[in-house]
Amino acid sequence: MSERISFEDYLEQNGSLTYANTGTSMEPMLRQNRDLFTVVRKDEKRCKAGDVVLFRHRGNYVLHRIIRVNEKDYTCLGDNAVNPETGVKDSDILGVLVSFVHDGKEYHVSDPAYRRYTAWIMRTTGVRVFARKAVMKLRRWYRGNERKPAVSERTVQDMIYLVRCAVNRTKPDRQRCAGMDLQQVYRTAERHMLTAACGMALADAGIRDDAFVQAEAKAVRRSILLDRELAMISARFEQSGIWYMPLKGAVMKTYYPRIGMRQMSDYDILFDQSFSQEVRGIMEDLGYITESYGKEHHDLYVKDKVLVMEMHRSLFDYSEDIPVLTYYKDTEKRLVREDGYRYRFTPEDFYIYMLAHEYRHYAGAGTGLRSNLDIYVYLKKFAETLDWAYIGHELAVLKLSDFERDSRELAFALFGEGEMSVRAEAVLQRHVASGTYGSETNRVSEGIRKTGSKGEYIRRRLFVSEAEIEASYPFFWKHAYLRPFLPAYRIMRGILFRRKRVTAELRALRKHKNTDV
Repeated sequence: MSERISFEDYLEQNGSLTYANTGTSMEPMLRQNRDLFTVVRKDEKRCKAGDVVLFRHRGNYVLHRIIRVNEKDYTCLGDNAVNPETGVKDSDILGVLVSFVHDGKEYHVSDPAYRRYTAWIMRTTGVRVFARKAVMKLRRWYRGNERKPAVSERTVQDMIYLVRCAVNRTKPDRQRCAGMDLQQVYRTAERHMLTAACGMALADAGIRDDAFVQAEAKAVRRSILLDRELAMISARFEQSGIWYMPLKGAVMKTYYPRIGMRQMSDYDILFDQSFSQEVRGIMEDLGYITESYGKEHHDLYVKDKVLVMEMHRSLFDYSEDIPVLTYYKDTEKRLVREDGYRYRFTPEDFYIYMLAHEYRHYAGAGTGLRSNLDIYVYLKKFAETLDWAYIGHELAVLKLSDFERDSRELAFALFGEGEMSVRAEAVLQRHVASGTYGSETNRVSEGIRKTGSKGEYIRRRLFVSEAEIEASYPFFWKHAYLRPFLPAYRIMRGILFRRKRVTAELRALRKHKNTDV
């Protein structure tokens, strides 16, 4: 919808508004720049499901249909859209559709043909959204499924050089930077969430690249916004008497030399799990949408599609069979009160947790070079004051001594002045291939290794446990007679929405040596 005039003022003065439709979200009823619609100013009555309303959403005018009437607000969705607008309040709604012109013919909302159309739209919303998302996923997969060429060693070295300069606040050599393939460096840095650091180094060298400039600006903005959200959440937790502790990036970013250099996609916060319901209420009251609750060791909340908070009831998923689960069973005993209800690790325990978290990813799908950069930044600040005897003892308990040594050695070889051993070189290659969030191939291969054979891996992938059905497939848990169809449903969902993982699984299965007896 256009914002060239104030629709609020026009409706206030005239009571109704006729306008040419823009956008495709209300097709087939309203086509872009071809059809007209008329809305009347909303009165004090609440709208009903099926009404098409004109409302303000994030600064824009939107004409969409109400698909759900909630206690305090509405959920709206365009007839040709897949992403609903939630939390639309009565005060946001300017007008309600009363008629429209399609192909030169005028239709009123009371016409039988329109009422039948509305009934069909409302009944088929779920099916249409599912089908449209499936088509979009398939299109993206077909466009992006071509095997990408391996990253060149020079590109990796160029990226590492830029990050090293940025984190150590040294000016890069302009001539070397000018000779880089910045497009390839950007793509590689993006996989490791290091684009902002690279952009800062390039700027120091006097080289401007729009992609890196935008990445840096985005990282700085996200950092500021996440800090603002953390402050509001912290204030509510303090008022409610809920102990909490920011984790990982929310802490690590403060040790980097510039704001935004440590890129993040979300903030992680550990909290007193006995207050899970209260925390959910606080988050939703602050404008967050609950994306996941009670299914894993953390709950996921999203605001404005870009602000993501992972609220951890525990540090690790207790379905995993690794030593850290026993070690961190009573996490609260390892915490130090910082202020009010906010807690923190000691510097030694933070380093140990950072390594345990990195190892969880490394031993599964893999992890990228940002993890090594975190280690370098942290030890550069704290190495001389840490109690290494305590750290050594605790790492031995966790069976992470070798992993810590290799990670520390690699971190200083990459970003400091350390030497690269053969061991560290092997770890580097795995990190480069994995990226920040690991690779599907690594994840599948590790799954096959843990189960012992390809046959057992396939069986567990198809026939999930009762506990997983209850947690992840509530519909099938509620309707037990449909559970025999769950494997077929999971296969279809994998083909439509997780094609990348299915492809990786098949590729790994073909390459993996079968250990069946």
